[in-house]
Amino acid sequence: MVFKNFIYPTVALMGVAIVAVSEGVVSQPAQALNPEQISGIAKQVTVLIEGQNPGSGVILKREGNTYTVLTAFHVVGTPDEYDIVTPDDQRYKLDYKSVKRLPGVDLAILQFQSQNTYQVANIGNSAQVQEGKPIYVAGFPLPSQAINLSIYRFTEGRLTANSSKPLADGYALVYDNSTRPGMSGGPVLNEQGNLIGIHGRSDAQQQGNVYFKNDTNLGIPIDTFSTMAPKIGIQLESIPGSSPASPPGSPPASSPPPQTPPSPPKFPPQVPPQIPQGPRAGDFYLQATDKLQRGDSQGALKDLDQAIRLNPNYASAYGDRATIKFQQGDRQSALADLDRAIQIDPKLADAYGIRGLYRIVTGNVQGAESDVEQAVRLKPEVGYTARGVVRWYRSDLNGAISDFDQALNLKSEFKDAYAVHYFRGFVRWQLGNKQGALEDLNHSIQLNPKYLEAVGIRGILRFQNGDMQGAIADFDQGIRINTGSSDIYTIRGMIRLAQGNNQGAISDFDQVIQINPRNVEVADMYGGRGLAYFQSGDDQQALSSLQQAVQLAKNPNSRNSYQQLINAIQQLQAQPALRPTMQQSIQKFLQSYLQQYIGEYVQSYRPFQQS
Repeated sequence: MVFKNFIYPTVALMGVAIVAVSEGVVSQPAQALNPEQISGIAKQVTVLIEGQNPGSGVILKREGNTYTVLTAFHVVGTPDEYDIVTPDDQRYKLDYKSVKRLPGVDLAILQFQSQNTYQVANIGNSAQVQEGKPIYVAGFPLPSQAINLSIYRFTEGRLTANSSKPLADGYALVYDNSTRPGMSGGPVLNEQGNLIGIHGRSDAQQQGNVYFKNDTNLGIPIDTFSTMAPKIGIQLESIPGSSPASPPGSPPASSPPPQTPPSPPKFPPQVPPQIPQGPRAGDFYLQATDKLQRGDSQGALKDLDQAIRLNPNYASAYGDRATIKFQQGDRQSALADLDRAIQIDPKLADAYGIRGLYRIVTGNVQGAESDVEQAVRLKPEVGYTARGVVRWYRSDLNGAISDFDQALNLKSEFKDAYAVHYFRGFVRWQLGNKQGALEDLNHSIQLNPKYLEAVGIRGILRFQNGDMQGAIADFDQGIRINTGSSDIYTIRGMIRLAQGNNQGAISDFDQVIQINPRNVEVADMYGGRGLAYFQSGDDQQALSSLQQAVQLAKNPNSRNSYQQLINAIQQLQAQPALRPTMQQSIQKFLQSYLQQYIGEYVQSYRPFQQS
């Protein structure tokens, strides 16, 4: 649940210092390095782990010719043949017997043997990293259709929570870097290029109709490793011969020491960090992140309130609280939280962009335009995206396309590129460019296979293009992504009904009723179910469902339509010969109506209109 990440519309729609020692020398506070220097450090210590579940790792120590790598346990959790690929593209077979999991956390160490000299990471102090500080993540994303190799990736972001009360498996760091599958196990570095954590999880979550892309990144603090290491027999003592990583251009590392027989890995002496007494703001922020991922927005809201009470200057917490408040319809409070976030951090481009979108919804056109222009100045890819959405909202479709083009031309792989491809694809569809729309939607899903909105809209586009098999495949995928998505069940049920798959339609409408029995459109689910029962010849169930629809319908026209269907079915019982004619008429009507409905929906859709 990371506030810095951007927003998008939906279909219906975040002590005592550990002493870091290298070759017996205690690390002193250092001046911040620039991102290029930190990337150079990260590239020297990050390895690719190839196997059944590819991932990344970081070189921690060298003793003789034995190198020790730290990674996330789930990367190597399945016994298999693994290769460790080092920065010089050398491959080393992993002896799976050397894999040791740290108890109770998603961390593991593994070893490989080499006479080559590789840099090792400097161990930092994760307890001292404060929320809002820049952090960096490195790793090797999985191959994709566009890039068929795992290529080193380095991303910059901010720490949004550093909790003293970790989630399951030891996760306690939350950050907003743009990560990809395959980067799990890679290093999380601070401004000095020191290792402060291991990246483990990233998840995109969506709630409600029109909200943020909550791209949650979770990491395990390096302090956790330091305190847990003795439990798996790791000797925490200083050893000579390590080659700590240094920025490119530094003097080369010393020659490797003579070969010695492999021995258990040893690490610099560590002083366990003091755990602060009482809860911290980051603890509540982490809990809110976890609850929002599980769909408990009300619980997340309470935790964010506590985080802000403990730290009134927690910009990320204000931003995320604004998300939930906007979701709940409390737009003025959401805007007030964004005002506070900007007051705390006047250079928070994302807050300007989001506030601009909220302002356009509330009719403050001038304020919206001012905010998105400020976002353009602070962070162009964010600003152009926000301005494009504002223009889309105001029906300036060509202007929106121009801004989305600008955002993607600036950074084709920036954090929210997948959402921008979705935006542009939708607008292209509205402009009649179905091929361009399909290309954008494909790219969006390629960048984020769990992006439910893009999957659903692509399914509708495929249906409109006559690709029934592709459409149903997309809706099936959407349901696998989120089994509680009533929107996907609704559209799939409508298509199944129009295509004569009555039992499939009934099943989908039943799911919608079960998911949200108080939904304003639940009457239509009973109505659709009634039609499906009638088409399949079950008049008794048809009449029962249609009577439910009449009772629940809030629209008088809908209520009258359902009553007319009831009357017609009752009359057929006296004139059964008319049934085939009526069923054929209903089938033709459903097919025509669905195409018309989809066409009107696509043309009229604007972001936030259903908020």
